[in-house]
Amino acid sequence: MLHNYRSHDLTTCLQGQMVFIGDSTVREIFWAMAEKLDSAGSNRAMPAAEKHEDITFSRDGIELSFSWDPYLNRTSLHQSITPYEPGEVQHPAITIIGGGLWHVKTLGKDSFNQFDYAINQVLKSAYLHRSSTNLIPAMTLDRPRLSKEALVAIAPVRIPLYQSLSAERAATLTESAVNPLNEHLKRLSTDKGAPVVWSYSEMTWQQPLAYQEDGLHIVNSVAALQADILLNIRCNSVLSSSGTYPMDKTCCSAYVQPNWIQMAILASSLGLLPLITVVTAKEQNRRTFFPSRNVSGALAMLALTLSYCYVADRTQMLDKLHKRYSSVDFQAMCLVTLALGVLSIRRSTQIVVEQGRQTSIHKPEQPFLSRDQTDEWKGWMQFLILIYHYTGASRVLEIYKVIRILVASYLFMTGFGHAAYFYRRRDYSLRRCASVLLRINLLSCLLPYIMRTDYLFYYFAPLTSFWYLVIFATMKIGQAKNRSIKILLCKMLVSALIVTAFIRIPGVLESVFKVLEKGAHIRWNVAEWRFRVHLDNYIVYVGMLAAIAFIKVTDSLQQETEKTCFLGRHFKRLRVLTMIAAAVALPAYFTAVASITKKPEYNSWVPYLSFWPILSYVALRNCSRHMRNYYSSVFAWLGRCSLETFTLQFHIWLAADTKGLLSLGFGRWQDLVPLTILFLWLSWHVANATNILTSWIVDPSAQRRSLEIEDSRAEMDLPRIKSYEHGSPYRHLDKVLVFSASSVSKTLRENLAARLALIVATLWLVNMLY
Repeated sequence: MLHNYRSHDLTTCLQGQMVFIGDSTVREIFWAMAEKLDSAGSNRAMPAAEKHEDITFSRDGIELSFSWDPYLNRTSLHQSITPYEPGEVQHPAITIIGGGLWHVKTLGKDSFNQFDYAINQVLKSAYLHRSSTNLIPAMTLDRPRLSKEALVAIAPVRIPLYQSLSAERAATLTESAVNPLNEHLKRLSTDKGAPVVWSYSEMTWQQPLAYQEDGLHIVNSVAALQADILLNIRCNSVLSSSGTYPMDKTCCSAYVQPNWIQMAILASSLGLLPLITVVTAKEQNRRTFFPSRNVSGALAMLALTLSYCYVADRTQMLDKLHKRYSSVDFQAMCLVTLALGVLSIRRSTQIVVEQGRQTSIHKPEQPFLSRDQTDEWKGWMQFLILIYHYTGASRVLEIYKVIRILVASYLFMTGFGHAAYFYRRRDYSLRRCASVLLRINLLSCLLPYIMRTDYLFYYFAPLTSFWYLVIFATMKIGQAKNRSIKILLCKMLVSALIVTAFIRIPGVLESVFKVLEKGAHIRWNVAEWRFRVHLDNYIVYVGMLAAIAFIKVTDSLQQETEKTCFLGRHFKRLRVLTMIAAAVALPAYFTAVASITKKPEYNSWVPYLSFWPILSYVALRNCSRHMRNYYSSVFAWLGRCSLETFTLQFHIWLAADTKGLLSLGFGRWQDLVPLTILFLWLSWHVANATNILTSWIVDPSAQRRSLEIEDSRAEMDLPRIKSYEHGSPYRHLDKVLVFSASSVSKTLRENLAARLALIVATLWLVNMLY
């Protein structure tokens, strides 16, 4: 991926001088570079500059120098590129040389010989001392250097758009005269390693829109890309060496080598865990110190997926491409998704076991926001979010407005589901809390270690975890009073005020994050986290209110007769009114926000308005028995692994930490099919593996565990220690080790808090050593 450099990037990577030597084709790159450094200053300086004179432009410690030398024979050229020895004055950070058209234009038949002589002199100067390592040939991009060195590059001879040339230029600038010069450069590039930037020619090859009207000079956007190529060659390795994400500067640079923790994860993923899985494949061959077959298989699947994430997005094994938004592509992908959803509509069923056989039967009635319905809701939203990310549609405000509501809908379901569970079950146990948080966070906590990102980067899991804890605290504190609607509403109000203050009061979050940094080397972006939480500050409470209201209405209808219950007497009428109101409110919302033309302004309104379209959709989706009893199985399937698809898309469907796209090299749409199939397959299996591992951690007895160490058996199997005449200080070591191992094993097996403490301590230790 070619990085688009800005002024702050230039000052970070470069200090000193950049030299541009040659004709007007090189001067175009000079002005493109000047515009990157200081757009306003370059626009003022350009009209005052003479075309066939030297030009200098300086900003922020960087000096750009253009030397008019169309024949490539000035002394200054050779001084700029001659290798220097340590202690001498440092050479320019970048030197770009280009010419040839003036040779053809003015020298006639002798143009080739003169051009050949000029280029050979350039190469002699650049490689005068072959032992010097201070020059980076532009063609050796497979081994970029990470130190601050000088880059010397040669631009190929510009191929004009011949049909657009003026009569005067067309008379001399002919294919028969220009092409031999580039053929000569190709031979020099192959035989002598001449650093020719051939991508310049590829940018304009058969691209009429790349040229200005004169058919010779290129448009500003293409010149800017040519400047970016130089900067990517020179700077990407320097800027990428820090290992910080997003790692989107993949052009012309190597990825940072894995550290010891990444190497350990890769080694265990590709070697140890698959071996354990093979060993435990047959129950009779399973050793007592191995986990069960299901658990070892889940560990292997999760580990192999983490390794694939690394290979796909942290190596050059797969290409990375820029996203290119197209409304046609976006609409086509949405239509395909819609077709899949419609064709898979079916009635909800349940599995019944009769006489050892499983059969599916139709459920007589689906409840409000049933499991099938919420899975379907998550699924079609996830499809849209994936398409939104893949096509780069974030630049379209109207699409962003919809996606923003979809994210809020996930959190609405979080509030609804957990509040309903706590209200009905009154289960605030550590087991329940650990099950939810482990299921949500297992993948998002492991990925940062293998990908060198951080936990908040995969923001949906942190958001869901944060709001789960808020719901837990809100319902747990004073739980005996939860049956009182007034008290419950007051608790929600107080909770909302506390969370708002926690997020918005300056210094509070900063203090918490500073403690995490000092105590556990956790470095999170405070501004990003505040932004994420603020966007959906109140929709979770709307979900909680909807859950309590639903439970109360249902209980009221069940406990009172239809004649004595107001809701029972007017239920049909109220349902019709609600359906009409929702049908009007849903389009009314998007009509109301259509006047908002800036993303920050829309973001400021979302926390207060997102409930409007969400409740409208819920009302319409549950307005009749048929609407509740039917669902889309394809959408529901994806909804059951929506957390994994949301997280894994960052590295195995998208690329460069969501900034680009993965590519197999066959073409964008040809790549999409196999990569999508693999991505969805891994997401589904990782979701199953996460469920298995969560159950294993929370309740080891539910899985076939093999960590038990029986004192008697272990003592019997250990070899006897030789008895010494005066006694040996190690004669009881076997019993001590067995007793210690048994005690630790028993504590971990029976105490969930101990297992969770071990996990937290392990993560803390890895953070401190990372």
